[in-house]
Amino acid sequence: MYSPEFSAACTVGGILSCGLTHMAITPLDLVKCNMQKSISSGFGVLLKEQGPKGFFWGWVHTLLGYSAQGACKFGFYEFFKKYDSDLVGPENAAKYKTLIYLAGPASAEVIADVALCPMEAVKVRVQTQPGFAKGLSDGLPKFVKAEGALGLYKGIVPLWGRRIPCKRPFFHVVYLVFNSFNAGRLTVACKYRMYPYADISKARIGDLFSQICS
Repeated sequence: MYSPEFSAACTVGGILSCGLTHMAITPLDLVKCNMQKSISSGFGVLLKEQGPKGFFWGWVHTLLGYSAQGACKFGFYEFFKKYDSDLVGPENAAKYKTLIYLAGPASAEVIADVALCPMEAVKVRVQTQPGFAKGLSDGLPKFVKAEGALGLYKGIVPLWGRRIPCKRPFFHVVYLVFNSFNAGRLTVACKYRMYPYADISKARIGDLFSQICS
């Protein structure tokens, strides 16, 4: 464990579990960003104004942004979990395991949100301001020209405020789910290098809980 192969597998698991799933719910994200009186009316307005293609407006930003975020979130979580455990020593690491496993995701999320924020800023502008840009290729340079490179990080503090508290229970639930797996299944997963797929399964369970908390 904590080998380069394991870290790489966790990073790939983060990309798959965050990038692909967030891209898949782009239509719901669009309705949320342009919230009408209800979800049903939001979908109706979106369909009427932009057609079926409008449901996936900004999917590239979402895929790239949340893939980068997932890679950092899962990769650095494992890094900080080991780093903090080594820092306090074996005895305290065992004694305060829960606290260490709650601190790790908070540190990882700080970095992950820095990776996410630029794509999120452009995505929200494209989705909420009709005619601003067709996509990422013209939206990013237009955004930077209008607000400067630092403008991409204007929303970083609110992003931290929303995501850091919810990702602490997220990873704690991930840890609990992981340890509740059948020992035989874990052996098979490790033997055939199935870490990313195990990551995706436990991540979705943890994410459900963390989103409720946030």
